[in-house]
Formats: sequence, C-alpha cells, structure tokens
Amino acid sequence: ILGAVAVVGVFGRALPFRLELSALTRLSPSTAGVLFSVEPALAAIVGAVCLGQGLAATQVLGILAVVGAGLLVLREVPTGG
Repeated sequence: ILGAVAVVGVFGRALPFRLELSALTRLSPSTAGVLFSVEPALAAIVGAVCLGQGLAATQVLGILAVVGAGLLVLREVPTGG
C-alpha cells in the first residue's frame, strides 16, 4: 500500500505542481491565471466523465461561468485605428 501512496503522491500532486511551476515561467501572467482558475472546473468535468460522478445544475452553471470568464479575459482586445 505504501507504493500506491507514493504513486498517487507523485502523479497526483508532485508532477502537476512541477508542471504548474514550469508553465508559470513560459506563460503570460494573464494566461497562467486563467489556466489555473479553470483547473478545478476541469477536474469536476474529468470526475463526471471518467468516474461517473454527478454534477448538480448549479455546479454546471459554475463551470460555465468560470470557463466563460476565462474566455472573456483571454480574448484579444481590438486596437483602434
């Protein structure tokens, strides 16, 4: 069981943390912020799809709100001229 705990620790937290730190050095602050704010929504979607966990209507609305806000933040603002 100790081996399983180690695998979950490495692949469930240590590896994603390392990838997040790596992304911070390569992405713009706004892109990184949006990416990290969408992470819990993506986790909920993966849980629903892969594990069969149900999502309440309010949770789906919350996911749509977070993803929609992220898209609004990342859209390119047109320049005048």
